[in-house]
Amino acid sequence: MNQSSVQIRILLAVAVLFAPIASGQDEVLRRAPYRTPPSRTQYPLRVGSVSPMLADLPPFFLVWAIYLLTSILTELVSNNAVAVVVTPIAIGLASALGVDPRPLIVAVMIAASASFATPIGYQTNTLVYGPGGYRFTDFLKVGIPLNLSMGLIVSTIIPFVWPL
Repeated sequence: MNQSSVQIRILLAVAVLFAPIASGQDEVLRRAPYRTPPSRTQYPLRVGSVSPMLADLPPFFLVWAIYLLTSILTELVSNNAVAVVVTPIAIGLASALGVDPRPLIVAVMIAASASFATPIGYQTNTLVYGPGGYRFTDFLKVGIPLNLSMGLIVSTIIPFVWPL
C-alpha cells in the first residue's frame, strides 16, 4: 500500500464523519435525548422515590448530589461505564423535578472525568500506578481532597452557567 492510497483513505474517513453535518442532516444533533420526556422503564433506578428528597434543595446541592454519586462510582468502576449509567438517572431526576437536565448532565460528565482517588477509575491512573511505584493509599491521600475540591468548585459554577 503506497502513501497516496493511505491519504485517500484518511480523507474518505474524515468525509464520512462530516457527511451528516455537511448534507444538512443535523436534525439528529438538534434532537438531544434530554428534550424528550423519559419513561419510567428506561431507568434502572426509580428516581420518583428520590426526587421528593431533592426537590427542595438549592441548585448547588442538587448538582453536588449528582456529582458526588458519579464521583464515588467512578472511583470503583470505569469512568465511561459510570457516565453511561448515571446520565439517564440524572435526566430522569431532572425530569421528575421539572428542571433543566443540562446542568446535571454536565456534572456527570465532569465527575466521571475527574477520577483522582483510586487507580481504578481512569486509565491514566492505572498506567502510572505500577511503573511510578505508587501505593493505593497515595491515590487516596491526594485524590480525595482533590475530588472534593473539584466537586465544590463545579457545583458552584454549573448553576451559574446552566441555571436549573
